[in-house]
Amino acid sequence: MQKESIELHVMWHINALLHAYPVTLVTSLDGKDNINAAPYSLVLPFCSSPKNPQMLLIANKNWHTAKNIEATGEFVLNYPSAH
Repeated sequence: MQKESIELHVMWHINALLHAYPVTLVTSLDGKDNINAAPYSLVLPFCSSPKNPQMLLIANKNWHTAKNIEATGEFVLNYPSAH
């Protein structure tokens, strides 16, 4: 059996490993109060405690949204209607 070389592409695994989740719009402000709104599909419930509910947002640390959240400590999750 002869081995075959396959070229890997950046983010090749996205279509193969991830399932579609509802889109969540994450809004944040940078240090100059500029608004950033970005669509995310990887926003998941992390802890459902009524006293301390938590959501898990998966974002690349180099994206504006992640940088804004780290700088200000604040963001808003917006769930658009399907209608």
